Amino acid sequence: MMASSREATTDQHLLREALVVVRSARDRAPSDFLLALAIVLGGIAAVLAGVGFATAGVLQDLSLNLAAEVAGALLTVVLVDGLWDRQQTGAAERLRRMEAALQVRIDRSKVDALPPAEREGWQAFVDEYGRLTRRETLVDRLRAARGFGRRARALEQRGVDLLELEI
Repeated sequence: MMASSREATTDQHLLREALVVVRSARDRAPSDFLLALAIVLGGIAAVLAGVGFATAGVLQDLSLNLAAEVAGALLTVVLVDGLWDRQQTGAAERLRRMEAALQVRIDRSKVDALPPAEREGWQAFVDEYGRLTRRETLVDRLRAARGFGRRARALEQRGVDLLELEI
């Protein structure tokens, strides 16, 4: 059965909206999982602390110690690991998109030569990455660590600008 032009446009619009929903769910799933885990661990810690404050003796000591352990797990797993994984995932996704765009640019460069300004920009990009990652001694690395994140983000932005990406 052949769809009319209006139906085809409506279907495409619907499919695009579905794609937006899938992407949104994909982006949101890790934070939803961490929130659920935080609620469970926080609830367990609160119950154990309540039992500890309501009782005396060995049960009080056990409950308060377990509450502290669960609170430690909450801080470690949910906050530290969750935030770290989120940062790492975001950086990996941006780099994957940059890689794909760069591959397209490489394929296009087989037909079109790089303009001088773009060639200079890519050379500066490669050189800056070399300077960013080349630290000879431990002292040099420690000294450079303070500004590493800022310089790495600036380098990433330079790559995005060269590729004309929206990240």
